[in-house]
Amino acid sequence: MRKLVVLILLAVLCQTGVAALAQTQFGTISGQVEDPSGAVVADAAVNLMNIADGLTQKSASNDSGVYVLSNVPIGEYEITIEATGFQKYIHNFKMTVAERLVIDAQLEIGSIDEVVYVEANAASLNTVTGDLSTTLDNQDIQLMPLLDRNPYKLISLVPAAADTGSSAGDTGGIGITVAGTRNQAINFMLDGGENNETFTTVVAQSVPQDAIAEFRLLTNSMTSEFGRNPVVAKDVNDFHGSLYEFYRGSGLSAWNYDDKAREAAKSRFVRNQFGASLGGPVIKDKSFFFGSFEGIIVRSSTSKRFYVPTQEFISAASPDAQDFIQGFGGVPSGDTGDVLTARQIIETIDLLGPPVYELRPLIDYNTGELIDPDTPLFSNVTMKDPREAGGGDSQDTYLFTGRFDHSFSQDTRFFARVAYQQSTYPLGTISISPFTAFNSGRKQRYQNYAFSLTHNLNPSMFNESRVVFNRIHENQPLGEAPMNSPCWDYYWDTPESPIVLPGYLPEKAIILFYRCRES
Repeated sequence: MRKLVVLILLAVLCQTGVAALAQTQFGTISGQVEDPSGAVVADAAVNLMNIADGLTQKSASNDSGVYVLSNVPIGEYEITIEATGFQKYIHNFKMTVAERLVIDAQLEIGSIDEVVYVEANAASLNTVTGDLSTTLDNQDIQLMPLLDRNPYKLISLVPAAADTGSSAGDTGGIGITVAGTRNQAINFMLDGGENNETFTTVVAQSVPQDAIAEFRLLTNSMTSEFGRNPVVAKDVNDFHGSLYEFYRGSGLSAWNYDDKAREAAKSRFVRNQFGASLGGPVIKDKSFFFGSFEGIIVRSSTSKRFYVPTQEFISAASPDAQDFIQGFGGVPSGDTGDVLTARQIIETIDLLGPPVYELRPLIDYNTGELIDPDTPLFSNVTMKDPREAGGGDSQDTYLFTGRFDHSFSQDTRFFARVAYQQSTYPLGTISISPFTAFNSGRKQRYQNYAFSLTHNLNPSMFNESRVVFNRIHENQPLGEAPMNSPCWDYYWDTPESPIVLPGYLPEKAIILFYRCRES
């Protein structure tokens, strides 16, 4: 199938000689043609055929016996080398994303009707560059147990990758570091074009797992044009498709430790991930299409604990403080069995220790009298949180990819690809507060377009022209309350149960965020 190729690299190719590369997802094949004595064979005809779609590409060896085939997409290939007075040489092999293969051929003397077949069963060794890389094809990707079917998570499986989010709490970027680099230093690419959300250093455009043809990660010694890159699949001369639904729910999951320890209700979630893909020929051996759709619907409900002011607190506060709290809906109802007293505020939260309260008591603003040390000033509120409960944050996300490939001739080829993502996250996924006017969500719309025209000018000169358009549109609007409200957020016991007053709580780094970028 013609699918997206996930390549953690990229290359545009314009070369003379054996191999000179720039940014693209296409590969390069080069080699030297020799006779049995080791002498070079000039003007040998080299023909490359894609076994799946029948498209061909031609080249010839120069006076040094060297040939080059560039702008080669991923796939299964057959290369044929012929020269007068020698047997025909046929070599079958697999080309991975942005790979640089060296296939040397030693021709045997004989009739052109005689054929020497070579099967590339062993893994090829890169003798052109010092790249260290890991490549996964579509079958590998489909067989991997990806819990959320996000192909970029495959980065954690390659050698030298470490999950810093789980091991050290460092969730910068995608929470993974490779070969000792910073986790924000990974460069993501899609079909040879940039796919970076540069503000938070994460992947911009997500793509369905079924749309990925191949994934490659370069980890060390890569040339300067490479970074991180996936490739969208293209199709072949047969029609292929898929239809799927993946369900995950709390009914099939265990009661998590935090809820059980607090004797709280079990966190609930339902995650439905469904989609379809279809691809095939428009004109056999010339034009092909591929399209995919995926929906991700998550409904999540876990527990979030806060300490909020009690009526005793309100009665002892200043009129301005009372008006401020009442202006945002008043005090939420709390658990009278789980409270913080005046003594606990002074001796435990302020870390002054007993018996300091008698020396530094709290004063009632309105009466001037001392507040009794056992007066409950804050009570616990447990509310439903729409964020991660086992299946991801609550969301409605839709992904679409489409690709069209056309061969004008064996020397000139074109492809166009579009990837689109739209996500809506409900109130409470960005900022959540027991004062519900301060709950906020977000909306995302990502678009990524790629257009490529490759042309072989002659057997030793090649060109790829590429245009990539990447738009990132993320909106994190405020809730019902204005943004000039101060944020009050104090920790009691653990950060999971803070003392709060009305305000946008710093649950995420950004409360109001709107950005549109085109590159």
